Amino acid sequence: MYLEHFKLSRNPFPSTPQLDFFFSGGGRTAAINAIDYALQENFGIVKIIGQTGVGKTMLCRQAYRELSEKYDILFLSDPSLDSTHSILAAVASELNPEWDLSRPKNKLFQQVMQTLIKQKETGKPTILFIEEAQKLTTEQFEELRYLTNLETSQDKLLQIILFGQPELDSRLMQADAQLLSSRLTHSIYLKPLSRKDFVDYLHHRLAIAGILKPEVFIPTALVNCIFFLSQGSLRQANQILEKTLFAAYLRKADKPNFFDIAAAVRSMSRKGAEVKYTRKQLASVFSIGIFFGWVAFTATAPAVLH
Repeated sequence: MYLEHFKLSRNPFPSTPQLDFFFSGGGRTAAINAIDYALQENFGIVKIIGQTGVGKTMLCRQAYRELSEKYDILFLSDPSLDSTHSILAAVASELNPEWDLSRPKNKLFQQVMQTLIKQKETGKPTILFIEEAQKLTTEQFEELRYLTNLETSQDKLLQIILFGQPELDSRLMQADAQLLSSRLTHSIYLKPLSRKDFVDYLHHRLAIAGILKPEVFIPTALVNCIFFLSQGSLRQANQILEKTLFAAYLRKADKPNFFDIAAAVRSMSRKGAEVKYTRKQLASVFSIGIFFGWVAFTATAPAVLH
């Protein structure tokens, strides 16, 4: 619908991470370089912390894509999908899906260790990426600690990268996780984009989707408004922008305006919607929209001679 209306080749603000849209600014490339450096130095356990919606999943997938030629990366997307699921079993399954995971843990542990030693000899170290790491249980933390014991006389056989929300820091400080946290050697904090980086991020996505002049299609004033409303969450910003484009399409407009943003946030703040806005935020959007609407009206209205 609105893609054809705006001559877009694809949705610039999809709800799921798509690596073609990866934005390298705002410290994102630096974070991947830091992960790579930590892995080269064999640091053991590294954590990447960021608020909800700041782009951790996109960063994780991009790091996987960029580093998979140098490392054999195992991936665990969400340990809470089955809180009783063994981290050891998950690692074993990633190493070889045909293994019998019902075997006693000590036997499975030996099988995992032998495989990791063989892979180490090939010169391609094994890395475990864990998303949503703040959801790890006490038992899972303990299993991770056992896995960090897998090492040769010189190097770790398995390095672990934890991607999590700030709660992960609090979780690692608790008594049942201190043995694991003592082996954590490097921390990377993924900050929300600055206003300037957010402008570049938005223009980057629109350009990939086919907008030749993103700065004209969504002027700076509108970008600033969306930046204010998203409160550092790229996920929330993408939701606002997609609904804003749809609102502009319904008006058959060439490009969105403040009234479309207001319509977008109003639809997102209704009962049952995922995103909630305060009255102050909604009032700000409506006030800005009314002001610029009045300016646009007076600028285009015919002059009246007295």
